[in-house]
Amino acid sequence: MTKPFKRIALVGRRHPSPEVIESVKQIISLLEQNGYDYAVENDTVSSCDFKTDKLFAIDALGDEWDLLIAIGGDGCLLHAAHAAVQANTPVLGINRGRLGFLTDISPQEITTRLLKILQGDYITEPRFMLHATLGKTELGIALNDIVLIPGKMPHMVSFITHIDHKLVASQRADGIIITTPTGSTAYALAGGGPILHPHLNAVALVPMMPHTLSSRPIVVNADVTIEIEVTEDNEYAPCVSLDGLEPLCLNIGDKILIRKHKDTLNLIHPTDYHYYHTLRSKLGWEKSQTA
Repeated sequence: MTKPFKRIALVGRRHPSPEVIESVKQIISLLEQNGYDYAVENDTVSSCDFKTDKLFAIDALGDEWDLLIAIGGDGCLLHAAHAAVQANTPVLGINRGRLGFLTDISPQEITTRLLKILQGDYITEPRFMLHATLGKTELGIALNDIVLIPGKMPHMVSFITHIDHKLVASQRADGIIITTPTGSTAYALAGGGPILHPHLNAVALVPMMPHTLSSRPIVVNADVTIEIEVTEDNEYAPCVSLDGLEPLCLNIGDKILIRKHKDTLNLIHPTDYHYYHTLRSKLGWEKSQTA
């Protein structure tokens, strides 16, 4: 048995659906019945039809919480992860979204599985994150990916990629996705990138709809420094987005530096968690094939 959790923080998806609200209430009821100390994120409560004075702000998440539970989809967990990694707080996901690669527990399993996890019956899996800077400006961190995309006008983007100060390629494409193993089953997968096992210390660079057909994804060691330069060939400057958050518009000549973040996020899984089972079930690999 691992260490049990005693103080629990809850955060729901932004603009929560009735299903998310239902699960939040169910978890609160379970915590109260079993004597756990808990608090609910401010915006989650303001969007729900219940009141509580046990509140916290996600942007000010402190280290007093043993566990952060994210109720929603992978987007909700990504939002929670940015705060949790700063506070060194592990995260557990309750799936109220679509695919839910990161959110292990279904709504039907809350009563049977959540209490076991809180009592110490779980496994911990570290996931590394990426960190991006623009000159001396901090752009932030990303659990899934950092993406160079066109700006307001749909157009191809010209950029140069260096890895550890060595030229990789000068490309024209709809952009490029720099993905962690965690994000390899998200946007990068839709863009034709490889699936990276979460235990790999690697990142993939996935050009999006490149002008040159020989441009292909490349997998490199995660400890390198990746530089993406916006070249003068661009008529319109592109933007950069971290984990699908609000894009930042760039200028011609800007250079984005991407490195592995110094801290890791600890994901909490049930003890029977199996990565390949997740792939089979989420990607439909279990479905029988007919001729």
